[in-house]
Amino acid sequence: TQILAAISGNKHLKAIAPIMAQNSMTDVFNDHDGALELGMWETWNLESMLPNMLARKYKTKAELEQAVNNLMKNLDNLDTLYKFKPYKDWPAIGREEMPYFAKLLNYEPTHNHWKAIDAKSNYEKINVPGLHVAGWYDCFLDKTIANFQNGHSRGFGDRLVIGPWTHANFGQMIGDRDFGMAANAWGEASMHKQHIEWFNHWLKQEPIPENASVSYFVMGLNEWKTTEEWPPKNATNTPLYFQEGEVSAKFTPPTTSSETRFSYDPENPVPSNGGGTLHKELHADGPRDQQILELRDDILCYTTAPLEEALEVTGQVEVKLWAKTDAPNTDFTAKLVDVFPDGTAFNLADGIIRAAKQHGDKVQNNINEYTINLWATSNLFQKGHQIRIEISSSNFPRFDPNPNTGKSFINSTESQIANQTIYHSPEYPSHILLPII
Repeated sequence: TQILAAISGNKHLKAIAPIMAQNSMTDVFNDHDGALELGMWETWNLESMLPNMLARKYKTKAELEQAVNNLMKNLDNLDTLYKFKPYKDWPAIGREEMPYFAKLLNYEPTHNHWKAIDAKSNYEKINVPGLHVAGWYDCFLDKTIANFQNGHSRGFGDRLVIGPWTHANFGQMIGDRDFGMAANAWGEASMHKQHIEWFNHWLKQEPIPENASVSYFVMGLNEWKTTEEWPPKNATNTPLYFQEGEVSAKFTPPTTSSETRFSYDPENPVPSNGGGTLHKELHADGPRDQQILELRDDILCYTTAPLEEALEVTGQVEVKLWAKTDAPNTDFTAKLVDVFPDGTAFNLADGIIRAAKQHGDKVQNNINEYTINLWATSNLFQKGHQIRIEISSSNFPRFDPNPNTGKSFINSTESQIANQTIYHSPEYPSHILLPII
């Protein structure tokens, strides 16, 4: 909302301080690298939008109470409702109550409806400084970073604060991890103080502390660091290659050819377990132990040997994956994990790519290179820890499962199993790019 206000060009607006703000409705909901943010889309409409729509529609107390009771029952039953197909006929929201629900699902990302409320395509209209707050496990992390980069690159004096937080939790206990008192936004980070200083400076011309442009929390170290640029200039993008064998991730490229296979069934997708989600608590956000999921046959784990010394990864993370599928279209997912000496495996960052998004009709039975954007993170892998990359094809209900048919569950209920092959060889060197400090 603040970003759109800044775009309006109102001369009375002098500064903004958006917390975990997105910049594109279509990127957030129906085009996350080709995938639909299903859990967020259905939950957000049900929890945040529908109550207001019901209050507008039903004028009598009895009608409204009945509608609200139905809403509460549906919220209690969300885990089952997530599985309903096709999504356009989702029974939790009636057509007469929210007529745009199905329509928006079918809008292409370039539709004028999305353009009208898109911020990133109107960045040049923003002429006020912003104090941007983000979280490593927030669903809008990459959007908040982009908002900062726009103002910072244009010399407006923007600042960025990134904590280990989720969209709704600014404390020290995030997910299954305790990041210490320093992580508390109302403690050392002192967000109240930063906001007051920010607005006093731009509205009252009071001096502002000469802090760096970016303050970020290093998980694992559990301390704050600063930099003038994002990503930090002292980070070196270093490939960690996938290989066969007991140690299946190495900083040296593969010298022999190998491949790994798995099958992906859209009717049995990998459950969401932590990350930058914004939906029902059963599929909670933040860092979560991945060990149970890693027992599945449709998750490949590429893991380093225990580290001989600590290693800090701070910046943007992406996977370069050489893969083949026998389906007309499919998805590939990647997850970066910190494995503790006791086996606990905490997720740090994850991403997805819908194959046809990058390769159109050249997906089926072709070896293609896929780029999977895992957004950003900052983590110190302690000595004795291991770096792990999980590769799979689903993350449900965060993302809609790809039916592998060339169609979508938005309008179809048909699906088929996809047989996936991941390559790791001198010719097809699948790897993750880690920004190492």
